[in-house]
Amino acid sequence: MSAPSPAPKRFPRYEEPIKYRQVGFSLVPVQIRRLNRWLKVVNRAVADMQLADPYSRRRYTYVPYYGAIGGGITFSFTPTGLGIICTVKEALTGRTLNLSNLDGFEDW
Repeated sequence: MSAPSPAPKRFPRYEEPIKYRQVGFSLVPVQIRRLNRWLKVVNRAVADMQLADPYSRRRYTYVPYYGAIGGGITFSFTPTGLGIICTVKEALTGRTLNLSNLDGFEDW
């Protein structure tokens, strides 16, 4: 009497061809300083808009309000062959700041 043969596999085992990797982007100190200077101007403009609105609940503070979870500033990082294009957009005014010309291009 022979041992029973193992049951054939009905479905092949699925292997992921590409593993997901965590990707992160960062800003250099020059970009952070430029961003902070820009945010001071933009935040002042947003606070002025909110203070001028008669229906605004934020009439007594000079800090811009973007809702319960924030989200007033959007960072966009686009990798290219020459470097990373970094743009920052403010939601209420629509102003944008391009930080990509500071990302290592001064070494050329």
